[in-house]
Amino acid sequence: MRTARLIATAVATLLLSATAVPAHADDAPVDPPAPVCTFSNAKVSPSGVVLGIKKIKHVKVTATAANCENEGPAAVEFDGNMDVAGPFEPSATDPTKWSGTVRLVPKWLYNSDAGKGKGMVVFEDGSTPVSLGANFTLKRASRLDVGGLPSKIKKNKKFYYGAFLDVANWEGPWYGAQEGKKVRLQTHTKGHKYKTIKTVTSFYGQNGGFLPATARLKKTTWFRWVFDGTATTSAVTAYAGHVTVKK
Repeated sequence: MRTARLIATAVATLLLSATAVPAHADDAPVDPPAPVCTFSNAKVSPSGVVLGIKKIKHVKVTATAANCENEGPAAVEFDGNMDVAGPFEPSATDPTKWSGTVRLVPKWLYNSDAGKGKGMVVFEDGSTPVSLGANFTLKRASRLDVGGLPSKIKKNKKFYYGAFLDVANWEGPWYGAQEGKKVRLQTHTKGHKYKTIKTVTSFYGQNGGFLPATARLKKTTWFRWVFDGTATTSAVTAYAGHVTVKK
């Protein structure tokens, strides 16, 4: 009986080895994926620009690259906006140090280009864009044109005082009225700080966003207009001088 069991075991082993499924080529070790190109320590200088209608400005962008040695020519842009973009390339002496310059030309821009954007590196070969990990803000320049003040006035006499608010229109290029914007009229007397005495909403006027105001004074008073700006237009303060009050 013992011999019969041994013979049966040997036969079963031979049958299993004969019917075993051979290994396929697909079961061979797979090469690990290629390292992904990334950027870190990105710096945008300056991180924000206020742009008028004539002066060209430049923005410097630098970053440290990893696994980007085989990447081709590239550009840095903000929120996929090719109007706010510039060439981006590695240093000739250190392939991990990339840099580029974004040239901002007002007449090349649309007003919709203003705002905050996330930096991206876009490769000419169509590779997936890589986040730069840095933001940039571009704003249209605002202007406040203040009206003339009387040099002297009698105490408590009412007088008119106005201003105009306008903003750079890159598509002109010219400065155009800003309507519906709240602007604060502030005053102070000698020895005191400025305080808001009136908030005026601009409306369309011949020379810009019109800001009408009147005042009565008891003491010699200094004036200024203050616009806090928006997400796409700059803040601006305009000083108008002072009015001497006579008794």
